[in-house]
Amino acid sequence: MSKDSKEVVVRHISSTELNDLIYKLEKIAKKVNRLHFIRQLYEGKTIKQARLNLGVPEKTAYNWLYKWNESGVNGLNHKKGAGRPSFLTGTQFKEVEEFIKNNDSLGTKDVHYFIEKNYGIDYSLKQVRQIIKKLKFSWIKPYPIFSKSPKNAKEIMKETAQDINSDEDIYGFYDESAMQNLANISKVLKKKEKK
Repeated sequence: MSKDSKEVVVRHISSTELNDLIYKLEKIAKKVNRLHFIRQLYEGKTIKQARLNLGVPEKTAYNWLYKWNESGVNGLNHKKGAGRPSFLTGTQFKEVEEFIKNNDSLGTKDVHYFIEKNYGIDYSLKQVRQIIKKLKFSWIKPYPIFSKSPKNAKEIMKETAQDINSDEDIYGFYDESAMQNLANISKVLKKKEKK
């Protein structure tokens, strides 16, 4: 077997479960790294020696030492929610969520406009996409059903397809027969369903 060929991997857990496990273990690995730093200080190494051994910036090393001296082992835990607080309040997030739920065919620009108009906050489109993701919405492509199609359209299509000679006949669908550089279906937001 060549080195470039792909081996089959057995999926013991789903991709989501695998990502969650990696995230959880990475947090543990970060704490272990901090504990290695403290152990080196216990062994008599200087802060400079310990931080260079672990490849840690000076400010981070002093920060770890301060947290260790203040709170011990618990001081080295990863603090969730660090960073700038959101401009939107919890109530405003719920209002944005209701706006998305109650309106069809929304895109990122529509949500951006709603937030700017109602709350005076001018987020970038990238940040609006992150808000949409945080609210557990995703983009889908709606495929409309033609209102004038007969109820037994699938059966008619199967019967018609039997008469087609794939070697001699050319066939296509009317709505896709013109040249297009973009899909004629836009993406809209829909709440993610739990699996």
